[in-house]
Amino acid sequence: MQASYSQRSTPHTLRKPTPTTIMGLVERFYDPTINRPYDESKPSHTTYTTIVESWSDDELEDNHEYIQWLFPIPECSRRQHEEPPPLDLETRDAFHARQELRDRIRRACKRMMAFYGWNVVSTRDTESAAAVTGIDNVSITPRQNFGTRAKETWLRWTDHNHLRIPRIIRSMRILGLYRQAQAMLSSIIQANNAAGWKVKPAICVIW
Repeated sequence: MQASYSQRSTPHTLRKPTPTTIMGLVERFYDPTINRPYDESKPSHTTYTTIVESWSDDELEDNHEYIQWLFPIPECSRRQHEEPPPLDLETRDAFHARQELRDRIRRACKRMMAFYGWNVVSTRDTESAAAVTGIDNVSITPRQNFGTRAKETWLRWTDHNHLRIPRIIRSMRILGLYRQAQAMLSSIIQANNAAGWKVKPAICVIW
């Protein structure tokens, strides 16, 4: 059974909205009718659509600011440049209320999982099953290039992607995509186990 938000997402860490976040910078970044760039000095290169649909694997690897926008969490990161405000209650509620926002964060996760070496198939991709059951089932399988992608991005002792992974999982849980988050975590843990625990154990604990 899907856990409730209160069981999994520590809502007490979410801040009340402030005037600077209404409508909410993250919501405007995700809103398909606005598609606000996170870096207004590069408006054509830093929108949700460009990042998820056009960026190469190398761009996803080498850029560091976008991950805070694609997967917001209540905590501030150590980076300050072009960082969104911490995830607040208003933004959380907007994602829970608006299916199109949840669909976009689901697609963002799908892109990141391809970057890490997996294919993700969701019943939301076809709409029909989800419409009938009301449940979004998720299937994650290794891509043909899984061995190479995993070793280059996360399946090794230390890597900066080890900090991205728990952010993605935590963000999706808070924003209403618990099944996707749990499927991602299970896939990563199982792959690491099958490879002989290549990732530093202290890192696995925070996942």
